[in-house]
Parts: sequence; C-alpha cells; structure tokens
Amino acid sequence: FMDDPQNIQQGKQLTIPTDVYEINALNVAFNTMLLRINNLFLELEAKQNAVREAQFAALQAQINPHFLYNTLDNISWQIRSGNYDQALKSLMAFSRFFRLSLSKGADLVPIENELHHAQLYLEIQQTRYSDKMRYEIVNMLCQEELEHLYVPKLIIQPLIENAIYHGLQSTENGGIIVITLDRDDFGIALSVYDNGVGINEDKLSELNSMLSTNLQRGKFTNADGYGIYNINTRIKSFFGSQYGLSIESKAGKYTLVKIQFPAYRPPEPS
Repeated sequence: FMDDPQNIQQGKQLTIPTDVYEINALNVAFNTMLLRINNLFLELEAKQNAVREAQFAALQAQINPHFLYNTLDNISWQIRSGNYDQALKSLMAFSRFFRLSLSKGADLVPIENELHHAQLYLEIQQTRYSDKMRYEIVNMLCQEELEHLYVPKLIIQPLIENAIYHGLQSTENGGIIVITLDRDDFGIALSVYDNGVGINEDKLSELNSMLSTNLQRGKFTNADGYGIYNINTRIKSFFGSQYGLSIESKAGKYTLVKIQFPAYRPPEPS
C-alpha cells in the first residue's frame, strides 16, 4: 500500500483490520490483569506475615512468666493451706486455659471457645484478686451462633488483662469487669468494660488514632497499647479495615473497649 505513489497522492488512508485493535486491547488488559494479580499476591503475603507475627506475639503474651509464676504460686499456696478442692479447680482451669490458647494451631476459633477461654482466665485471676475484682459475662448470642461463628483466637483475654492490671489493680476498692457479646448492624459487637482508673484524654486520643489508622507508633508494651494494637491488626487482616477496636474512657471512672467483627462462618470443607 505505502509503496504505491498513486495511493499516497490520492490521500488514501491505511486500513488496519479491526481484529488488530482487538488483539492489542486484549494484550493491554491481560498485562493489567497480571500486574493486579501480582500486587494482590504481594498484599496477601504481607497480610499473612503480619498475622503470623501478631499471633505469635499474642500467644507469647498469654504465656508470660509473671502469669505463670503468679498462678502456680497461688495454687501452691492453696495446697499448703489445705484447700485441696480449690487447688484442683485452679489447676484444671489453668490446664484448659492453655489448651484453648493453643487451639491445635487454628487461627480462627468458634466464639464459644474464645468466650470460654476468657472465662477461664477470669476464674484464674479471681482466685488471686478476689478482694479487687468481680466479673460478669453478658452473652446475647444464641448457642448456634456461639458454635458456628468464628473469630481470631486470643482477642478477649489481653483486654481483660489490661482491665485488671491497668484499671482495677490501681484502685483502692477494686471494681468490676463486664464482657458483653451481642449483634449489631455490622455483625458482632464485643466489649470489655471496667470501672477502674480510666485513661486520660491525651492517651485516649493517641490510642484511638493508632487503632483507626492501624499504625503502631513506636514500640508499645502491653501497658502502652501493644495488646490492643495486636488484636486490632489481626481483626483487620482477617476481615477488613472496616472492623477493629475503639476505646471509650473517662479518667477516674471507666474504660470500655469495643471490638466489631463480622458474623463469619468458615466455608464448609469440600
């Protein structure tokens, strides 16, 4: 076509077959899809690494030396005092607590297991802080929901630990911890309340900002917010950024930590 001067002089345009354009469009779309898939794989790998690190740190927090020592020392004291029934009860709760902590390596567990794990922790701690701590569990879910809806493991106990050590332990007369589990517009709402020393406004603002952006500012200890950051990260990694933690508090009055997550049922094995 271009070699023919007559065609050029007459101003005839080069006609490209339609299928060439279609092939080019398909090629662009295919390359775009490959890039997107690659980015999704990288994002998934990063999330999985974050989840594994968070789970390991969460498990370490449950098996800390202070908790082990204090619990075993308390059981030893019960035995020396001749309170064998209570010692056996404490030992059995201690054993079940760690068995549920491990959960056979599962990342997600039924809500019932997570709630039972929290109750065992409260029972163990109440033998030590009987004069400082009362607790109540308010469960508004039915048994079918407790058994078949799943959550990341080890999300309640660290919040109870914070409520005891940073809420009630510093008060003169102790107080109460209330765990509430209910449905809401987003799925499931879980909260841990204590009427202890509360959190000052500056610290509360910092913690809520950290949770909403899911950014860890500095190296947090459990006292400074690492426990709640850990839980928040795992929930967002599993279910999406619209879920997670928030905190309400008033210094000298109370602290209320809320967790929102979907009513998640794992797919049936094929």
